[in-house]
Amino acid sequence: MKRILIVCVLLLAAVAGGLSWWVQQPLPIPAAGVDFFVAPGASVAKITRDLQGKGLIPSARVANLAARYWGVAPQIQAGQHHLEPPLTLRGLFDALADAKAAQHKITFVEGATVREMIAVINAAEHFKAEAKLSVEKIALAVAIPAAQIEGQFFPDTYYYAAGSDPISLVRKAHLKLKSELAAAWEAKQPDLPYKDASEMLIMASIIEKETNDPRDRAKVASVFVNRHRIGMRLQTDPTVIYGLGEKFDGNLTRVHLQTDTPYNTYTRAGFPPTPIAMPGRASLEAAGKPAASKLMYFVARGDGTSEFSESLDAHNRAVAKFQIRQKKSTDPTTP
Repeated sequence: MKRILIVCVLLLAAVAGGLSWWVQQPLPIPAAGVDFFVAPGASVAKITRDLQGKGLIPSARVANLAARYWGVAPQIQAGQHHLEPPLTLRGLFDALADAKAAQHKITFVEGATVREMIAVINAAEHFKAEAKLSVEKIALAVAIPAAQIEGQFFPDTYYYAAGSDPISLVRKAHLKLKSELAAAWEAKQPDLPYKDASEMLIMASIIEKETNDPRDRAKVASVFVNRHRIGMRLQTDPTVIYGLGEKFDGNLTRVHLQTDTPYNTYTRAGFPPTPIAMPGRASLEAAGKPAASKLMYFVARGDGTSEFSESLDAHNRAVAKFQIRQKKSTDPTTP
């Protein structure tokens, strides 16, 4: 009896040793990698059978037992996975448990409008084929009137599973915007001329569209805050362009500046009715923490930065200087 027990122990040790060796060996993953799809709700038994069927593991039964022993079975993520060598069996399961690797990504850039965001989503692959979005659909999804939907989504990279409804991603972007805005509002300087956080969001969207150089954000913010404090109109071109909509052909004229719309900050005092784009975190922070200055004007230098002035006379000189420079750089016939 004792001899039988010893034999059994030795056999178990051999099996355990063999399994330990087996699960540490590199799997036959092609050098170029391979795509492997995990269907939503698939059991670990089904997944390991599919892996064996593709020739990626030698034994579905052993892999199934190993997954359960390691406790990784519940962590496996549905979606498309790209597997690259070298991978052991444990490394394979870790790869299948990587949520980001199992999902596709989509990016909304700072300064994009809601219609541009929708176009990016509708052009993306792997969403439900019939789930095309519109302003009306997303307005309903986040319970905001369509006329007020601009700027209500945070520009960032988001991940989604194949076959998912893009509405869930839109809600995520809206919740992220609310969180980022709340944080910026909480951290803002005291005594800024905003009635509420929605006005600061509008300001942040203007800063986003007015700024090409990150170093200028706080100064641009101070210009508009200083103007607003004394009741001066904001006089910012991006709001005029936004108000023109599809009528704008890329060339902003004096007639455009004199054409009244709810977004024309040359003809109307105060803030426009909504944001004009999606502001990023840096523009939200600049709106809440503008530079301490007496700056009232700025003009583009033509290199992505701006020239700031405290007086109208200084601003006019800067305009003359940099507009002439830009004209010379773009028109070879200019002396």
